[in-house]
Amino acid sequence: MGRILYAAIATLTFPGLLVAAIGSAMWGLSTGVSEAWLAAGTVGTSLLVLLVLQRVQPAVTEWRWWSRDAAVDLLHMVFSTAGTSALVKALTLGLVLELATFAAQYGLAVWPSGWPLWVQLFAGLLVADFGVYWLHRFSHTYEPLWRLHALHHSSERLYIFSSGRNHPLHTAMTHLLQSAPLVILGAPGEVIALHAVFTGVHGMLQHANIDLWHGPLNLVFATADLHRWHHGTAMADSQSNYGNNVIVWDLLFGTYNLPNGRPHAVGIEGVSYPQNYWLQLASPWLLPRWEAEKR
Repeated sequence: MGRILYAAIATLTFPGLLVAAIGSAMWGLSTGVSEAWLAAGTVGTSLLVLLVLQRVQPAVTEWRWWSRDAAVDLLHMVFSTAGTSALVKALTLGLVLELATFAAQYGLAVWPSGWPLWVQLFAGLLVADFGVYWLHRFSHTYEPLWRLHALHHSSERLYIFSSGRNHPLHTAMTHLLQSAPLVILGAPGEVIALHAVFTGVHGMLQHANIDLWHGPLNLVFATADLHRWHHGTAMADSQSNYGNNVIVWDLLFGTYNLPNGRPHAVGIEGVSYPQNYWLQLASPWLLPRWEAEKR
């Protein structure tokens, strides 16, 4: 019985939770639930499920227990990621809508609104991930962007809350590159809302410390199998698997990497970030000094 349950969790959690989240969101949209409450309820429920699974079936036992980094990562999840995304959406909504109006006037709003909603969602994942793929890739090769992005790689274990460890400035750029193309191309609000739900749930699954089996889904989505290698301390591993939700662009541009096993360690080799929220926010300016201290 134990082996059957273990196998069921390993094989069904990833697709099952995403399907349940999107299905619930579609039902909520059909009943008139606001997008904000829909996202909060769906992502929050998924979080509770994943917290339980992390305890009962961890991928790495040493990452299982509560640690000092959890409190800091919770602050990042609430303020640096969710809060910043909401703020950027509020501040840039007018500009993005103006661009959408301009695009419509010149025939650039070409979104296939007649397609089934789930097909539109997958198209939205592809479109939104394209710009984020290149931002992520350049964030590993262009020093000013790396200083912002390095905070996300500073986690020395991967678990649900580490998905929220992002610098607000990098979050702002990511949010704009995700949402603006969808709005400008004329994607309906339902697609944008479902994309937000998918991104929230998938991001937690991608970082979750749960022993999962993804199989052929590793060729479609940016799963935890792939993302652990991206967080590996070895340069050859971390310079790969840049996809946010889908892995299609990595396959197309030659940055897909899935060796056997798992990386021996995650984080930034030789640099340990202080477990202090405010110092981590200042890390883009402090990182050169921390790197000098390791030499």
